[in-house]
Amino acid sequence: MHALRFGRAAARLVHPRAPTAAPGGWHCRSLSSGVTRGDAVIELHGVTSKLPDGRTLFEDINLSLLSRTCVGIVGPNGAGKSTFLKILANQGQFEGRVSTRPGTRVTYLSQEPDLDEGRTVRENVAEGAGPAARLLRRFEEVNALLEATEGGTSADESAQEALLEEQSELLTALDACGAWDLQSRVDRAMAELSLPPPGAVVGSLSGGEKRRVALCRALMEAPDVLLLDEPTNHLDAHSVAW
Repeated sequence: MHALRFGRAAARLVHPRAPTAAPGGWHCRSLSSGVTRGDAVIELHGVTSKLPDGRTLFEDINLSLLSRTCVGIVGPNGAGKSTFLKILANQGQFEGRVSTRPGTRVTYLSQEPDLDEGRTVRENVAEGAGPAARLLRRFEEVNALLEATEGGTSADESAQEALLEEQSELLTALDACGAWDLQSRVDRAMAELSLPPPGAVVGSLSGGEKRRVALCRALMEAPDVLLLDEPTNHLDAHSVAW
């Protein structure tokens, strides 16, 4: 197991038997083993990050994150952990280059969740399913429009034909992406993470509740790489184990 050890102004890859990070720095360790080397999903090439006042946070990092591994980043407040996670997600300002394996989906969950506060808990979580959620929502809209135009005028009949054609296309798309069990997957995830009631408006929730909703949505995305910034602060032991 390797460790990435950070001092106040520099970083380097060190042997696992090396001393722990110096006070004020941080390090990350792989929590998994048995992974074939070379199977990298994210690579950092000569990455340097500086604070607004010009001080160097870390510099010239060359690092590969391998698939099927769990990596923890540990350090005191202000050491640059969140900055490093953003760089792994190819966000923020930095020098150097970050490359991601083609076809790899990366989801980054920040400490301040980005949610639609005007929508419900269920709607925000389901949005994590991406195309499947949007297809289901449109399918429900089309069904409602079909009911509204049933038995109407000739103009309504023409509209019905177009809606029936769209309904057929939506059914094919929903079958193709396996979206029919989305509701049950959303319900299970919300229960396992002890989320607030599904119909609760997100804007009325506490900060900790919003964090849990954002984590649940991130898990619904089923990404290849999930970058979590202090994800378990507001979770109980059962939710962490799940």
